[in-house]
Amino acid sequence: ALSAAMCSAPRTAGFEILAYATPVCASSHQLAIRRVAEELAAAGHKVTLIEPESARPRLGDPLFPNLIVHYVDVMHDAEYASRFQAGESFQRLSQEINEQLLPQVDALAQGQRFDLAVVDALYPLLAREFRLPSLHVQ
Repeated sequence: ALSAAMCSAPRTAGFEILAYATPVCASSHQLAIRRVAEELAAAGHKVTLIEPESARPRLGDPLFPNLIVHYVDVMHDAEYASRFQAGESFQRLSQEINEQLLPQVDALAQGQRFDLAVVDALYPLLAREFRLPSLHVQ
């Protein structure tokens, strides 16, 4: 019911939405969140999308003026995969990525107010950090 109301809200009553997927080794997750963000922007919502810099060549630039993509510099997919294959734990790698991600998003979000977070179901970190209600996409 919430998503139907969000997509059908008139342009003058759009929501301020923060959207993001897990930032490494998850192209399919990043693409799914990008497509949801595009649909929400097309429906008139203002969407701030957080993506890793490494996703830019794969996903390209958005086509909607009310979809703003902020690229963050976090561990690249190749480094993550190499370290994980070498035996480094998922928890340790995630902690390091979170330490890279949070300060960048905090700086981007200064002075912004979001009504909702649209998040990768595997990565609800920012919704929790900003105490936002969230819609999880799988």
